[in-house]
Amino acid sequence: MPSIHLSYINIALNAFALLVTLIVFASCFKEFTKQQRASIYFLNLLISVAVALIADMVSWAGEGHPSLSYMIVISNTVAACMGHLAIICFMGYLKENLYEGSRAATFALHL
Repeated sequence: MPSIHLSYINIALNAFALLVTLIVFASCFKEFTKQQRASIYFLNLLISVAVALIADMVSWAGEGHPSLSYMIVISNTVAACMGHLAIICFMGYLKENLYEGSRAATFALHL
């Protein structure tokens, strides 16, 4: 019985999540308007999630290869930065939709 490598499973799951993210992005891009700041935040959220998934797939592809250690560190750093950017975009999206006019939400976003 062949062994199942965890990295292949993670790459496949990341590829599926990337496909779903791109489908949502394509459907939201049709209805994009620059007048609504919430749509800008949401599209930036989807872009940052897509870049984080790609960086995570690159890091899993290089897992176990000592010669690719720098690539793994760089891709993990990019994935972490994009994760933080996704959180900031999500906070902005919530501020525009749920907490409109809230000074506390605006302060937390700028912090």
